[in-house]
Order: sequence, then structure tokens, then C-alpha cells
Amino acid sequence: LLKKASARQIAKKASPVEHLRLALQQ
Repeated sequence: LLKKASARQIAKKASPVEHLRLALQQ
């Protein structure tokens, strides 16, 4: 359960970060 919760938190934090990376790459 802890791993799943942490994975969800990381996914939420990573999604906006990846969004910014894609925007910068463009």
C-alpha cells in the first residue's frame, strides 16, 4: 500500500515536471 501511495504521489509530481520539460524542449 505504501509503495502504491508513493508511486501515485511521484506520478502526480512527475506529470507536471514532464509537462514543463516538453514545453521547454518545444
